[in-house]
Amino acid sequence: MKHLLPVLPYSASALEPHIDARAMSVHHDMHHAAYVKALNEALASAPESLHDKSPEWLLLNLAKVPENIRTTVRNNAGGHLNHSLFWRSMSPDGGGAPSGALADAIDQAFGSFEALKTRFDKAGAEHFRSGWVWLVKAPHGHATLQVLTTPGHDTPLTQGYVPLLLNDVWDHAYYLKQENRRPDYLSGGGRSSIGTKLPVAWSAPGTPRKCQWSSPDEKHVPIPPPITARSKLRFP
Repeated sequence: MKHLLPVLPYSASALEPHIDARAMSVHHDMHHAAYVKALNEALASAPESLHDKSPEWLLLNLAKVPENIRTTVRNNAGGHLNHSLFWRSMSPDGGGAPSGALADAIDQAFGSFEALKTRFDKAGAEHFRSGWVWLVKAPHGHATLQVLTTPGHDTPLTQGYVPLLLNDVWDHAYYLKQENRRPDYLSGGGRSSIGTKLPVAWSAPGTPRKCQWSSPDEKHVPIPPPITARSKLRFP
């Protein structure tokens, strides 16, 4: 099974003026596509048992990946996974502050929705290198929400966190429009002012879906379910 570049869930121009069509096309069609291509090339020399594994599985079970391709797989599976989540986190027709269990969790963790926005932007702006900024649900069954950053294409999934919201703070996400002005990107369309959507199941009470692996020694962490019913979160 080859890993495939996902189709954008909207047109390249749908998020203008926050993210323009050229920036979106370069980001998706060139950068994300390059991660998918590199991942497939690396796995071509791997044991056949790895060929049908998802990016999540590969990242959670890197010890099972041959050492000579492990770093390449880690970097490119991470880039593929994070960008796939990123495209689905944005929508041209989303909007409105969250409600219900998610709103309560945000108030408990940050004091208010406005405080979350400030914390999220600040974390992304202060992240020294390329990487990602995330809103996550804490591991080990805790309901606490946290804002954190990861370098490169690392994912909080490997630490047991459940991603709820992410933003790309690699230069390629904003250099065509904002050049080196990352805070401008984060405070505008880059923080999904077009309307970020969170699956209801990520924030509602109950046990998240777990990865289903074939062996008991392989890692299991909660991961988001497919996006169906949605709770819309907007950073205006």
